[in-house]
Amino acid sequence: MTDGPDLRPLGTGGETAPPLDSTPLVQPDSGIIGGGPAAAVEPSRLLPAAPSYADPAKARAVRNQLDPVGHWDAVVACATMPDGTLQVDGAVHVFLNSAALVRQLGGPAHAGLDIRKARLVSLLNDGLNQSCAGFWLYGLAPTPQFLPAQILAPMADTLSAIVTLAKAASRAITPDEAASQLSSHTFFYSEPAAEPLELFLSPVHLLSAGKAGNAATATLDEATDGLSKAFVIEPGTGYELAL
Repeated sequence: MTDGPDLRPLGTGGETAPPLDSTPLVQPDSGIIGGGPAAAVEPSRLLPAAPSYADPAKARAVRNQLDPVGHWDAVVACATMPDGTLQVDGAVHVFLNSAALVRQLGGPAHAGLDIRKARLVSLLNDGLNQSCAGFWLYGLAPTPQFLPAQILAPMADTLSAIVTLAKAASRAITPDEAASQLSSHTFFYSEPAAEPLELFLSPVHLLSAGKAGNAATATLDEATDGLSKAFVIEPGTGYELAL
């Protein structure tokens, strides 16, 4: 077990993982794997409920280790109820790799549960939008780690914006639609402004891009009002949007 999260693609799990050839947990392009007959096993016996208390310092360490923005495009799995409900006993259950899914649930037939693929950033964003108590993370450490929603809440606007930008990057929506959805979002840029104007979701992103000088803020509408030159949001990230 490494110190960092195991975010290899689903279907890989390292040399110590259970064999996966007999348990194809997430078939390519399948989207959803049926949970099979409900039998007599309740989901609450397969997955832990959200704890009543989580130590804030430990929760922040879990958030930093997961690094949701750095791993925004990781393909993960989550357990859902058969009706598509994302929360199970008040929490969203995120499996970072197939080995973690096998260790927790034992195979592809999970009584009373379905398994769905998702991008990490989309799953976290959906959970926050649905006011979940938090996220159980499997595969981040030898034991499941709980990430309370309140610890992730300061990143909610950033995660939502990344989802919008990623949709535009994958052509799920048009660049103009993305710009419209982000019109009132506040961005950071360096003064004097570069050409094209480069906008960032946070001052940390701006500094990480090597931008020096004073940081200024503006909504997308304010930053581009009367602007004749091009602009780009989050350059070099994989979900950047250029207009």
